[in-house]
Amino acid sequence: GYSIRSNAIVPAITALADAGAKTPIGWPIFWISVALAAVVGGMFLKAPAIVIALASSSFLYGLSYLVFGVAVGMRYYFWTISAGAVAAILVSGEYSSTGSKLRRKAVAVPALIIALPTAAAILARIVS
Repeated sequence: GYSIRSNAIVPAITALADAGAKTPIGWPIFWISVALAAVVGGMFLKAPAIVIALASSSFLYGLSYLVFGVAVGMRYYFWTISAGAVAAILVSGEYSSTGSKLRRKAVAVPALIIALPTAAAILARIVS
């Protein structure tokens, strides 16, 4: 019996969510990639264990659905998206605190981890 009364905000939020779902930000593979990039980037930077654990949890949770393919609703990926985003923010903070001491590999590898699957997903959507 749960329902939401019609108002001006609900259609705006729905439209925003629908638009986001058509971009990489709405695709689980993007967030699975972000989480893995946070794991790898965090390891390069020797980030606190809690940050790597959060990123790993996000990655493994999303990966389980990728492997078994039983869930199609975004609600199943909420942990992957939210934890992956938080982990990426925390790792980004670690990057900014290291300054110019970064090795090129510490930036390039996580960037490729995100870019390659995202590009493949975009290409798959264009071709299909």
